[in-house]
Amino acid sequence: MAEQANEKTVPPNPLAGEYRAIEGAYRRDVTILEAAPKIKQWGIILWGMADVILLIIFVATVPVYIISGSFADSRQAAGMLANSGNTHALVLAQAAESLEVGNAKALAGDTGTTDFLADATNPNSEWYVTFSYAFSYDGGETEPVISFLNPGESRPLTVLHVKTDSLAKNPQIVLRDIVWHRVNRHLIADTAAFLTNHNEFPVSNIVSAADIVIGKSAVARTDFTVENRTAYSYWEPKFIIQLVRGGNPVAIQEVTVSSFMAGESRPVSVRWFQPVPAGAGVKITPAINFFDDGVYMNPLGE
Repeated sequence: MAEQANEKTVPPNPLAGEYRAIEGAYRRDVTILEAAPKIKQWGIILWGMADVILLIIFVATVPVYIISGSFADSRQAAGMLANSGNTHALVLAQAAESLEVGNAKALAGDTGTTDFLADATNPNSEWYVTFSYAFSYDGGETEPVISFLNPGESRPLTVLHVKTDSLAKNPQIVLRDIVWHRVNRHLIADTAAFLTNHNEFPVSNIVSAADIVIGKSAVARTDFTVENRTAYSYWEPKFIIQLVRGGNPVAIQEVTVSSFMAGESRPVSVRWFQPVPAGAGVKITPAINFFDDGVYMNPLGE
């Protein structure tokens, strides 16, 4: 009993837990304060290392890009140049070829006149051409004439009945205002078929004779029949009539057939007031601009 009386009981301290919490918070704050400069220092070091790595990558990449890019640019420029050359070659291949014009000729016409002509050809199959022309000669020049040539067409260009004191010398043909027109594929799918369908004027019953007497002179004549076998009616189609001997023209005339209906046959008579050699052949050529809607009696030549 005496021993139990001498023992003392120590009651628990109610503030011990709070002290421990305060001490833990204190140590955490101290740790953070002590570590913050080091963390900041390492952050700066890592940021600098990243910058150095990016700089190294940039320095290593730029020369490679410049070199490879220069080769790519060269290849691209070469490709563009090649394409440009191909395009230019294609344009040249598709461009219209120049007119082919023969030597000008001067023929004796009616009394006191000269007839001029020069054969001309449009060598292009998909281009028609409009232009003006005149004939120059010693001492003068004819009035200009507005004309045309259809694709692939060949015919003489003429200026007739020019008053001259004598047969004109040194004739030359002068072409001006040449304008090429590509055939519109949206309207005409087949140019050759279009021309065949529009240019069918067979000639028959050709008779040449010198049996017309005017006063005391005999006048030669050439009679023929021309038929419009196309499906189109024309207002005033023109036909060029040449007398040819040995492949050379010796006389030339032009006639116009008014209101030439589709399917119609029309007799034509031509008088020659200049001397005509015997045995000359007759060559008849239509001169109709099939791409001019104004030549057709029905709209658009349809």
